[in-house]
Amino acid sequence: METIFTTAGAGVPYRIIPEIQVNPDSRGLLSYIYNIYNGAGVGANDDDNGGGKPYRGQPNDMNYMGYVTIEEPGNIFVYTTNGRTKVPAAQINELIEVICHYRQNHYLESF
Repeated sequence: METIFTTAGAGVPYRIIPEIQVNPDSRGLLSYIYNIYNGAGVGANDDDNGGGKPYRGQPNDMNYMGYVTIEEPGNIFVYTTNGRTKVPAAQINELIEVICHYRQNHYLESF
């Protein structure tokens, strides 16, 4: 999966790093997690696929702003902040739209 570089609001840059989690005990529930960082390109040298480690809860990264969880098949969207900084509500809606567009146009090509 690739990092998504985008902007929201008045051109505020964001970097979104996707993860996928399979929950076998939840009747085939598949969770897509999108870690949100402030500043597209900041820390661009980070490993985009996480090197096998989840990005959630990285308290040492000052750019980390929480994550969006999308659960299939119900398409439930949940934003969880990291408690220190958060994405404004209007911008999180924009970021969810970007994620949905990315999922519809890119993920299906990569599987």
